[in-house]
Amino acid sequence: MLLLTVFACTHQPPESFEDRLAAIEAAQERVDAERAAERAAEEQARQQRLERIEAAAERE
Repeated sequence: MLLLTVFACTHQPPESFEDRLAAIEAAQERVDAERAAERAAEEQARQQRLERIEAAAERE
């Protein structure tokens, strides 16, 4: 009886599993997009700092 209870509590119908998997994949895509945006912003900030340093060096 315990085995049947455990199975009933842990078994998910395929559509439920697929829905959860789709939600996890969508969340991962959002995280990946956020990380890519952060990396792009950091790279842009680095590029701007480099340009300011180069401009200051040319003035000296």
